[in-house]
Amino acid sequence: MSSLTRGLAVAALSASVGAQLTACWEVAGIEDRDVTRCPNPFVVSTNPDCAACLQDRCCEELVACADDPDCLRCTSPDGGLGDRCTSPATFREVRSCVDESCRPACNFWDLDGLVPPYCDALETQSGGACVAIGDFDGRVHCNPVTNDPCDGARGEACAFNPGTLTWSCGGTGHALPVCAECGLVEGGCVPGHDCANGRCYRYCCDDRDCAPFGRCQVFDYPDLAIGACVTPD
Repeated sequence: MSSLTRGLAVAALSASVGAQLTACWEVAGIEDRDVTRCPNPFVVSTNPDCAACLQDRCCEELVACADDPDCLRCTSPDGGLGDRCTSPATFREVRSCVDESCRPACNFWDLDGLVPPYCDALETQSGGACVAIGDFDGRVHCNPVTNDPCDGARGEACAFNPGTLTWSCGGTGHALPVCAECGLVEGGCVPGHDCANGRCYRYCCDDRDCAPFGRCQVFDYPDLAIGACVTPD
């Protein structure tokens, strides 16, 4: 693996994640175990439990992806949109391993009964009035509908963490549009949207946010009237 390829692979890697991935160095044959050189191509930050799971169950797939420029194009901050991502076998193998082996640890947001996302919503009309910072017993730290006060210009998004049941401003790398496939491998959704059931959904307060033809499916959380724009019945 060239130093350039390795550098691209770890561009978004934090030291805490690197410390969890000792096995990856061993598989890759890297003698200098500087945490900044661990071959992890993900653009979405991972928690310690997720990093430990990746080390134990998906390490060989991560190393193969980090050594394949075509795979790295699929895990870039824009998610490999357009013709840049050809979905090579290395990328499919990483995605399959994460999905099958580390889904709970990596805090994937699975919602039973959530129908497919609506892809053609216009501008938000509600102004995010259905949710306020401090709602949900203090677990709402930002407005998911308006993205306030997150810095959307830097790629920050008000995203949900299923592990802690909180909404907070996530890091950069949120570039995928509504209805795109998303997740730890693919990346995060643009501000005002979130990744649920592997797809980018637009947040909403009511049907006005899903105009002209979508509808707002409200989540089943107590005292919180926020939902996602879904296809009409």
